[in-house]
Amino acid sequence: MYDTESRISKQIHDDVSNDLFQVMTKLESKDQIGKDLKNELHTLYYRTRDISKEHSLMHEDYPFIEYLGELIESFNDANSSILIKGLSEINWVKISEIKRITIYKVLQELLINMRKHSDASLVVLIFKKQKNKMLISYSDNGVGCDLKKNTGLHNPENRIQSINGIISFESEHNKGFKSKISV
Repeated sequence: MYDTESRISKQIHDDVSNDLFQVMTKLESKDQIGKDLKNELHTLYYRTRDISKEHSLMHEDYPFIEYLGELIESFNDANSSILIKGLSEINWVKISEIKRITIYKVLQELLINMRKHSDASLVVLIFKKQKNKMLISYSDNGVGCDLKKNTGLHNPENRIQSINGIISFESEHNKGFKSKISV
């Protein structure tokens, strides 16, 4: 799954993003093109570049905890506060690359869902080491959701199962959303 995402990411960057940038460059020299169109093209370019960046390989020389910290921080804003406990207590070097990448992707999906759907003002992420397992607890104070099949939670579930982990979800309307991950 990761290899496929990386291949698609590279293709988005190499084909779409670069072609879009070339069109933007041509249009920027034309006075008759509206400023709104130029702004929309710039926004589209940065979105495709960000998609590519989200699915690119993580470099070994940059600590994984920094990647994870930056991801979490990018969702921390005036509308949503994210509290983190135990992130630095995990020895990320001892966790295999595929598990680290999977955890990153799952947390990314949970945070994106929070931003898109929950209206949460507070998110709490707790990382714990317990025997030979790592436990991650996610909870928010958002509007909650119905936990029916095909609600968009199958991607995190499939990812965690692919590394022999367990993920569970709990939610009620107006009582937030919770997820527990064991890897």
